[in-house]
Amino acid sequence: MNVTIIGGGRVGLPAATGLAMLGHCVVCCECDTNRRNVAAMGRAPFVDKGLDDALAKTVKSGALRFCADVVAAVANADAVMVSVPVSDEDNGLEGLQAIVADVAAVAPPNCVLVIKSTVLPGTCTYLQSMFNIREGLI
Repeated sequence: MNVTIIGGGRVGLPAATGLAMLGHCVVCCECDTNRRNVAAMGRAPFVDKGLDDALAKTVKSGALRFCADVVAAVANADAVMVSVPVSDEDNGLEGLQAIVADVAAVAPPNCVLVIKSTVLPGTCTYLQSMFNIREGLI
């Protein structure tokens, strides 16, 4: 399965690495240049026991790749997991809306969208209606 993870932080990077270890082709889309470059060299930009070894293995095998362009990362995805930080001020909705809009505009038919960010109840229903996403895919 081709999987795109948007956000290479403490949730997204281990998820991307784990899915790559399971045999999926994973693209991790991270906007922070330093974080993306460090991870692309097979090192986690934070401490997470065992992650460096698994990350190095999946990067070396080509199962896990990194990019900064959401549109390019989503173009061939069977599933997209959005794992971005949210702020307490706006519950992350503004940033999440922008990402979901980009994904919805270019995602292939039947692509599964997973929101793995901490948001208020009802956020996914709101995003679903806002971007005309079929029920059951969020």
